[in-house]
Amino acid sequence: MIKWTYKQIKLFRWKYIFYIGCIIVYTLISLLTPIIGKYIIDILIPNKQLKMLVGISCVWLVVECFRNSINIISENIYNFLKINCSYNIQQKIIETMQHTEYSCAVTPQIRQTGNRLSGNAGTAYASLLA
Repeated sequence: MIKWTYKQIKLFRWKYIFYIGCIIVYTLISLLTPIIGKYIIDILIPNKQLKMLVGISCVWLVVECFRNSINIISENIYNFLKINCSYNIQQKIIETMQHTEYSCAVTPQIRQTGNRLSGNAGTAYASLLA
């Protein structure tokens, strides 16, 4: 099942790469926040360097705005991938079930399996991202 799901997700390979890149950039920028805060608290405030404090605070604000923008972009990409991959997987399952002979499809086991597969399409996708 995982190999089949991976084949369905391959269509969105470049979006996945971009999504992972956004997460990496977001994480790296998150590492700057404590460094800037430490510099402000340990050096600028005790030495009363007001001009430098204002400049570094502006840099900190820009860094945080950029970090939040990256976070919003990555969340939008994640939602796009989740919706479209789940839709594609469900479409393939439905197409496969439509081409199944009716006598095979009316058994309770097959109906239950179909219901579980269509319900698990989103779960299978989410487990690959986790």
